[in-house]
Order: sequence, then structure tokens, then C-alpha cells
Amino acid sequence: MRINFLTKQNCGKTGFTLLQLLVVVGLLFLLSAAMFPMISSALFNAKFAVIAHRGRDIYQAITTANVEREAVGLPALWPSDEIYTNSVSGQIESFNFTNSTDYFMCIYDYKNAGTPQHSPLVKGFNYYQLAGAEVSVCSSNVLQPENNMWTIAKNVSKETPGIMPVLVSRNVDASSLTLSYKKNDNTNKVSLAGEFDMPFSTKAAVVIYKDGRFHVVHYDITAYRYVYKRKSCESNLENPEGVYSP
Repeated sequence: MRINFLTKQNCGKTGFTLLQLLVVVGLLFLLSAAMFPMISSALFNAKFAVIAHRGRDIYQAITTANVEREAVGLPALWPSDEIYTNSVSGQIESFNFTNSTDYFMCIYDYKNAGTPQHSPLVKGFNYYQLAGAEVSVCSSNVLQPENNMWTIAKNVSKETPGIMPVLVSRNVDASSLTLSYKKNDNTNKVSLAGEFDMPFSTKAAVVIYKDGRFHVVHYDITAYRYVYKRKSCESNLENPEGVYSP
């Protein structure tokens, strides 16, 4: 058997030259630059999905509580201008709130939180559902506006059309929402320049509708025809001012 020994003459080069390394690095840089928008968009959409599901969870929890209350003759838990008499206790009840932060504290029963007497009006609701996308979770029983990402509609009832927004992220200018919409209105728009910059500034917003669906409103597609899904509607709500409580 003949044995060959590798020498300097017959040994191939196993390393990379500097030029080859520069070419590889350049290709990787171009590839990462091309994929960055896709990755950034995917991460942004993932945030929207999380926030939208939290908003829908709040809506479903309130709706479930309202069904249970209706069965025993109690009024719905949506913020309202009306004053009710509790048919069970005989006490006067009012959910007339001027902002969503106070409303959420009420349905959470913040005064008794952390005690055996804690009895939220809406089961399954908690402050965690109000946070996300740079809005931090409230660490105390008293909810702060900066820990609440949602604006809520007032005087919602069974007659309210399903296409009406009942929860919107607080970066929406609530006064730009309408209570009456005619099909294919491409002139009027929802403004993403609300009093509160978070959670998404002017980039986009999340809307939860009366029928339980959700929609992400992007900054370049804010016309009523898209926000209200090209469906005409007349709301039973009285006027835009004060209806949506940020």
C-alpha cells in the first residue's frame, strides 16, 4: 500500500481570503437590510394582535356580565347617563362616568381589591387587560390614566348597531368618531392624534366593535368607509361629545 504525505505543494488552502470574507459580510448585510422591514412589520402586527385580543376580552367580559345582570333585572354595566334602581338591593345605581379610567376602577371593585370582600362587577376583568404596547400595568388598586390604553363608549344598548366602535385605543381622537355613517364615505376620517400618544401614537389604532369584532386602523387607511366597514348605520347614541370617554 502506498502512503501519500501532504506537503506544501499538494495541500489545498482551507481558509477564506479577506476578499471572500468581505463579500460574505456584504451579502449578509444586504439580506438583513432587505428583511428588516418584514421583521419590523411582523413584530408590530404581533403587538396589535395582543392588544386587540385584550380589548375583545374586556368587551366579552362586560357583555357576559350584562347577560347575567339582565336575567335578575339589573341594568347593563356600560357607562350611561341614566340612574337606575337596583331591583335586588333597592339602592340607586349610576354608571355615569366622565372617563374610562374611573369606569374600569368601578367594575374592578378597586376599593376591595386584595381583600376577601373583593367582588368585581365584571368577572375576568383585570388591570392587565388595560396595558401593553408601552402602556405599563398599574401596580396599585387605584388605576392611573397612564396605565389605561382604552377609551370606552357611553350609553351602549341592544339597539346600538354592531358596527359602532365601543372600545378604541386612546391614541384615537374620540371626537373624530361618528355616530351616523353613510356607506362609502371616503371624505371624513378618524384622527389618530388624540390627547394620549400611547399606545401606538399616529401609526395605527385598535377598534373593538359592538358585534365583538376588532379592526386595526392604520395611519394611511383612516377613512370612515374602512373604519365602519362600508356599512351605513345610525346610532342610538346622542352626540359625539362625551360619548367616548378616554
